[in-house]
Amino acid sequence: IAMRADKTDTAFRAMIYAAAALINSR
Repeated sequence: IAMRADKTDTAFRAMIYAAAALINSR
């Protein structure tokens, strides 16, 4: 469960980072 949560958190952070980069590029 810990690994799964960590994996989800990493993917979530990556998604947030990508979204922020996309907004900043605008």
